[in-house]
Amino acid sequence: RNSNYHLKEKGVQLPYLEGVRYNYGVDGRGVLEAFKNNKIDILENIPVDEINSLVEDNISDFQNEPVKYILARNKELAITFINFNTSVAPFNNLKVRKAIAMAIDKNRIVDKVLKGEAYGPANHGLVPPAIKDYDYTSVVGLEFDVAKAKKLLADAGFKNGEGFPKTEIITSKQNINVRVALELQKQLKANLGINVEVTSTSLAELIAIRGGKTSNIILSSWIAETPDPTNFLSLLYGGFVNSSIDESSYPNDSRFNNEAYDKAYKEAIITIDKEKKYELCLIADQIAANEVPIVPLWYFEKYQLIQSYVLNYKPNAMRIHYLPFVKIDYNAVKKKIETH
Repeated sequence: RNSNYHLKEKGVQLPYLEGVRYNYGVDGRGVLEAFKNNKIDILENIPVDEINSLVEDNISDFQNEPVKYILARNKELAITFINFNTSVAPFNNLKVRKAIAMAIDKNRIVDKVLKGEAYGPANHGLVPPAIKDYDYTSVVGLEFDVAKAKKLLADAGFKNGEGFPKTEIITSKQNINVRVALELQKQLKANLGINVEVTSTSLAELIAIRGGKTSNIILSSWIAETPDPTNFLSLLYGGFVNSSIDESSYPNDSRFNNEAYDKAYKEAIITIDKEKKYELCLIADQIAANEVPIVPLWYFEKYQLIQSYVLNYKPNAMRIHYLPFVKIDYNAVKKKIETH
């Protein structure tokens, strides 16, 4: 606890808590039991099936007054997507990019691979739904349509995937990313006849090769540093593209260069009026959806289980644990222990 913290509430020095302890990498079912035994105050990153099971088995604890547990579900400022390296063939061909985008069943990825652990498939643009007043649904994305995807690929000169060059999906070694990449590999083979290799590598190596000549498709995620659509749109700003194909163009891994996009983005980052700013952002977002330098896959959300004796805790879309005003109702803790 920092006794010199700059905030006070009604003359009381903040924060209220004397300390905070974080536990990482603990078995999922084990932490659920610890939570029910009042040994954990806030629990997050819980698999959806375990959340559903807990709520169903203990529904009265969430509904009856006074409630024992609070279930918070929050959209997050995060998205997972694939980047095409638009500076190299065949991904410099819009028809190829559209074909691949329309051959990906995002609902299957969310339901079967992620097991529902997402806000939903990213059927619109690059900016997720967690930004207040940003009309992300007005961005028209490409629909899953295998027949149209096959025609686009044939029109690009690769009927049934014949003659399509060696292609690689590169991702980090994180388990969920590898599983998603393997699902993409399976879908592209089944729907387009394209053979894709999956390569997992360290995060440091992944950053080093992003947008360079050795990358074809990158499976990646972005978590915003600020609650602003331009934070996501910066990923496609042409000013970040390295002039040398041998060098990374991070964060513009797709090496996307579009004059109209850059114009809207640059105006947006200097526009103070929020309504006008968001209009410019939507223009850029739609350009990206039309040009397909990336394929958004899913938008994030987070579940948190909170003990009812934790007061003033407010989950947010940026994964920031803001705790100065958080209190523990120790009388409530005592009652819970006595009645457990």
